Amino acid sequence: MPGHDGFWLAERILVRWPRTPIIVVSGSDDVATVDKSRRLGAVDYIQKPFDRELLRQALHRASALIEAHPTP
Repeated sequence: MPGHDGFWLAERILVRWPRTPIIVVSGSDDVATVDKSRRLGAVDYIQKPFDRELLRQALHRASALIEAHPTP
């Protein structure tokens, strides 16, 4: 995605599919990046490198949101 970042992609996804849970995975621990993730409505923020268990937990939370609010 030359010239773009993951936030750009997440915003485009949410415009088209607003109920899609977003999990942000980043190498940055910058507070601004975490805040941007929250404003975007991300379900979770995982910092790289990450443990498989953290990813599993984030996917579980995202899955629970989908199950709680199924698409009509």
